Amino acid sequence: MSTKDAVISIPEQFNFGYHSRFTSDYQPLLKDPDVGVITLDFSRAVYLDSSAIGMINMLYRKANADHKKLVIKGARGTAKDLLVLSNLQKIIPFE
Repeated sequence: MSTKDAVISIPEQFNFGYHSRFTSDYQPLLKDPDVGVITLDFSRAVYLDSSAIGMINMLYRKANADHKKLVIKGARGTAKDLLVLSNLQKIIPFE
């Protein structure tokens, strides 16, 4: 039974340079049977590029396959605009 939420803090610049760290942050959460919700905390993010959108999509697919919910929290400004332009709000809830 999934009982806990986990948070991944997104850096100010979310781009391909963050790929390895992002992957190492989420992989243990996907394997943890107690994690039910993974929240991407965008409160510090001011910029993201297309590779970041791809990483979020990949995490969404993996989380969905593992019956975990993915949530985006705290997105604002340009970062939020780019997330919305990519239509992520259609598959991932924003808080």
